Amino acid sequence: MYCGDTSLVNTNTWEGTATALLCKCWTCPDCAPRRKAQLKALAHRGHPTTFITLTASPAAGETDAEAAQTLVKAWRRIRRDLVEKKGMKNPPFIAVFEKTKKGRPHLHILVRLPFVSQKWLSNRMRELARSPIVDIRRVHNDRHAASYVSKYLAKDPTRFSGCKRYWRSLDWDLNIVLDDEPPFEKAFGWHHDQRSIYQLHHDLRQMGFVINIEGNRITFCWPWQTAPPNNNPSFNGLR
Repeated sequence: MYCGDTSLVNTNTWEGTATALLCKCWTCPDCAPRRKAQLKALAHRGHPTTFITLTASPAAGETDAEAAQTLVKAWRRIRRDLVEKKGMKNPPFIAVFEKTKKGRPHLHILVRLPFVSQKWLSNRMRELARSPIVDIRRVHNDRHAASYVSKYLAKDPTRFSGCKRYWRSLDWDLNIVLDDEPPFEKAFGWHHDQRSIYQLHHDLRQMGFVINIEGNRITFCWPWQTAPPNNNPSFNGLR
C-alpha cells in the first residue's frame, strides 16, 4: 500500500469531507515537499531575531549521531545559562539539523533573543561540546529571515539517531493556525475508507453528490432538492 492509497471520511446528515490518508514521512517523495513547506512556514511564524549555527567538531572524536546528541544537550544548557547567568527570559526557538557533505551535524537555530556575543557562545560550546565553531547573526528584517530559512532550515532537515529532525519551544509559534489535516484520533465520525481520494471522487459523482476539491481533500453534499441515497443520512454507500 502506498501513500494516499486510502482515505479518511467524515459524514453527517447532508454533507461530508474526505481527505487522502498520507504517510507524512520525510522520505516520501509526495510528503517530503509538503513537510518542508510546513517547516518553512513554522519557522517564519516565530519572527526570529537571531540566527545561530552550532557545528560539531571532528576533534571531539564522536560519531555523527553522538555529535548530534551533544549539540542538543549543549543548546539546552546554553538556554539555561542565558536565563541563570545573563538574566534573560528563556528564549523561544526552533532548531533544525542539517547534514554536511561529510555527514557531520550542523544545528541551525532561529531564536527570539537579544543579541549574544559570538565570543561568549563560542567559549560555552568549547566547554560543553569541544566545538567552538559558532556562527551567530542578527536578523534585520523579514526578507533576511526568509532567505535564511530557505537556505538552511527547510533545505534538507536530517534525522540523526537519537535526535529529532527539528524541534521547537512551545512559545515559538506567534501565529497559531489550525492544522489542515483532520484530527482523526479526536474527531467523532471519521472512519477509514480503503478507496483513494480519486476513487472516492469518482464514486461520489456517480452517486450524484456535489463535490468541491481542495488539494488532497474533497467536500461533498447532497443537492437540497432531493433526499440522499435511500434516504440514508449516514450515506451508507460510503461505508
